[in-house]
Amino acid sequence: MRESILINKSLVAAQGDYCALLSIFSSDHLRFNDVCYATLMSRLGRLRGRNAAAAKRDERYRTLVALLPAVVQKGGVRQVANIAHALAKLGERREGGAVLDVVEARADWLANTGSPQNISNTAWAFATLNKDAPALFRAIDSRAEWLADQRNPQSIADTAWAFAKLNIDAPNLFPAIASRADWFLNQSTPRAIANTAWAFAKLDKPAPSLFSAIDARADWVVNEGSPRTISNTAWAFAKLKQGAPNLLAAIESRADRLANRGNSQDISNIAWAFATHGVDAPAFFSAIDARADGFVKASKPQEIANTAWAFAKLRRDGPKLFSEIDARADWFAKEGKPQEVASTAWAFATLNKDAPALLSAIESRADWFASESKPQEIANTAWAFATLGRDAPALVLAVDSRADWFLNESSPQNVANTAWAFAELGTDAPNFWSCLERRREAFAAQASPQNICNTAWALAIAGRAGTNSELLRVLWAKAISAGEGELSNENLNQLVQVGLHAKGDVRLQSPPKALVQMMLDAASSQSNASSDFEGRVARRLAELGVEYTREYPAFGAKLSGLLSVDFAVQPSDVAKTAIECDGPSHYLRGSSGQGKGRENGRTTAKRRLLERRGWRVINVPWYEEWEELKQRLENALNNRDR
Repeated sequence: MRESILINKSLVAAQGDYCALLSIFSSDHLRFNDVCYATLMSRLGRLRGRNAAAAKRDERYRTLVALLPAVVQKGGVRQVANIAHALAKLGERREGGAVLDVVEARADWLANTGSPQNISNTAWAFATLNKDAPALFRAIDSRAEWLADQRNPQSIADTAWAFAKLNIDAPNLFPAIASRADWFLNQSTPRAIANTAWAFAKLDKPAPSLFSAIDARADWVVNEGSPRTISNTAWAFAKLKQGAPNLLAAIESRADRLANRGNSQDISNIAWAFATHGVDAPAFFSAIDARADGFVKASKPQEIANTAWAFAKLRRDGPKLFSEIDARADWFAKEGKPQEVASTAWAFATLNKDAPALLSAIESRADWFASESKPQEIANTAWAFATLGRDAPALVLAVDSRADWFLNESSPQNVANTAWAFAELGTDAPNFWSCLERRREAFAAQASPQNICNTAWALAIAGRAGTNSELLRVLWAKAISAGEGELSNENLNQLVQVGLHAKGDVRLQSPPKALVQMMLDAASSQSNASSDFEGRVARRLAELGVEYTREYPAFGAKLSGLLSVDFAVQPSDVAKTAIECDGPSHYLRGSSGQGKGRENGRTTAKRRLLERRGWRVINVPWYEEWEELKQRLENALNNRDR
């Protein structure tokens, strides 16, 4: 006994000298008891960086770890807990697993005889090493009331954290903590509070009284807590959708300090929390944008994606942030998961910020993206391409080749958004439409009126009204049967366009008279504002002596606001000529951003519709040189009667 006490004192004296510690073990381990082993492991567990790595490479250390299962099998509860805790601090996943197996076999003994700190240290070790221990955690939870009554807030917090880290339910522990909220918060540190709140949120356990009490102490938590403590607390409130007015106000008032001291994970978690709550934080988001270069370079893809999403959700401009993200697009698209890539593309599009490098990187990895993504991620990304006017032929082709899977797994919203994007991009997706036609009844039964109208419009704009007539009939019938107030003005305008494009291809059911009037009212409420570009073309036409009518109602006066011809040359003649001024918004930009790009789906559809009505259409692109345009106009107008 006296020998082991002397050995233990020498181990304590060796402190952080791993060579001295392992030398003592090598020479005296035959005289070690469980206390000596626990002391030695605790001292080794305090090593950091190179010292820890060097110790773990030492053959004497490997010999030590190999002896630990036998030590733990017979050791005292405090010693067992300390050895497990040290193994976790050393990251000893492989050999440490054998030791923890022995601890798990003694679960009831440990939970019934250990102190709160012994229990929490052991639970923390299992969680840190990601080692499942159903018997141990079941035994701990059975002792929840006793554990909470011991009034050791740090042990309670660490134990709750361990349950959450391993995603193990604790039906007794969490109610025991919540029922003692005031005592727990009065005695805890901000870190213990943050870990406990995180655990409640991770296991999706609402506790309104506990979280309200935390929010009441928000100034203290934010003043005394580290950025990680603050971010974990904010994340927990947002995850549980628990209001946090005081916490968020306290964070916003200390925005610069948090942005300066917090790492990228802390900052992205806090940004995500603000956005999830729908609470604007101009100072905090401005502080992020001011430090965008360092933030993006230091961040993981998930942190970038969450932060970009938060800016977009709150409609917060972040010029530096989004510029830095696009500058690192190739790395981001390679390293990011599909969900992170899709979320970031959505954020750019929501804020109407062009992302040439990011979208080009996605387009170049279209097959990978389409095969690895979930339907919502595909829909959001297609929507982003279409919203930003970026061509995506490879992406459309990749999704179209997986149309059957996509439509089987998608929600009606995802289907409608993807259909809308394909139509806007003007890229045909025959498999997509054929597969949807086979599912037409099921889709129509589940989709909202908005989804129905978007999909019907997309089908018509894509020029597939005749090819997929059965699908269009079902969509149309469902749309015109919508109840009062279910269709927005945009939906009504979509139905007008569907009717025009379908004429001659498919016979559609007549809408109720009241709905027809609503459609006409919606169309007539639209207005066409002339652009500077149209003014320049008007002057050129005058120079050529061309007689024309501006904003001619080619589809009737009541639809003039929705669909009119920019310049109609002698519209009463049999050979009607329409001159359409196509500015940049009529064209898709290539994924690389180079070249003029091709026209988008709306522009193609309008020309097709006019031509079916007997018009000759001359499209005037915004980038065409005047001499070239002049020659083209003269040739077209001189030959229009031939």
